[in-house]
Amino acid sequence: MGGYIFPNGEGCGPGFDSAVFELCQAVGSKDPNSSQWQGLWGMPAYWNNTLYFWASGDEGYPGDNLKAFPLINNGTTLTLGSPVKSNAVQTYPGAGLSISSNGNMNGIVWALSNNGGGAAELRAYDANAVNTPPLYSSSDAGGYVRFSVPTVVAGKVYVGAQNQLTVYGLGTPNASRLIVNKGGTGAGTVTSNPAGINCGSVCSVVASTGTPVTLTATPDAGVTLVGWSGGGCSGTNSCTVPMNTATTVTATFSSSPPPPRCCWRDCRTRSRTPRASATGSCRRRAWSAQ
Repeated sequence: MGGYIFPNGEGCGPGFDSAVFELCQAVGSKDPNSSQWQGLWGMPAYWNNTLYFWASGDEGYPGDNLKAFPLINNGTTLTLGSPVKSNAVQTYPGAGLSISSNGNMNGIVWALSNNGGGAAELRAYDANAVNTPPLYSSSDAGGYVRFSVPTVVAGKVYVGAQNQLTVYGLGTPNASRLIVNKGGTGAGTVTSNPAGINCGSVCSVVASTGTPVTLTATPDAGVTLVGWSGGGCSGTNSCTVPMNTATTVTATFSSSPPPPRCCWRDCRTRSRTPRASATGSCRRRAWSAQ
């Protein structure tokens, strides 16, 4: 990256050419038999001091992740930091990338690629968190054209495919992520309406900005909900988060104390109730009348 890099890594490094910076074998994939790096395909994108690249090896070779490299200016040279990677892997020929944003906020990476069946697939990722699930995915953009790149203009995404042009409405500039944490000494489950959170296992969801999400906490047996915090939530009832921005909410659970122990030999009649001490143990021959 920064100059032409041969598949086996030759000609990569300081002094090879006049590139500002080279990061050898940072993207793409290598032949599992020869360990040689294969050709790189895909169109990079730049936004907010970050370089995005979704490369791939040659046809028939392993693919690569979408990678977001932070660009670091130390005053004299430019360097790239360790990348954040998507969970998804794209095979040949990689993906063409474009960025939409509101200045240096609400960045979205739009990736156009082949879904493996010959159709064009458009995916959108949070530019600040490409390692999270896509904000949007569509496989109805028509027949894929190699090395094509989505074009973002005036709130719309244009995708050129075989014999057709598909236009997507961008809608809100960004979706907002809701993250649920659980704290305390007890266990329980948090669910959401609209569906998406089931925490449990799924503790974050991407919601349309401005669309409220209601959270409900259900303690396990022998556990109580202490309360909510974050996102304007409090108390122990269901909590509605307005989702005007990315939000984190915490539900705190507490294990209920065991019932007081009773020394039944001190209960002389059924009309009297043993009186427990503060530690939960009975005081001998101490009871209160009903």
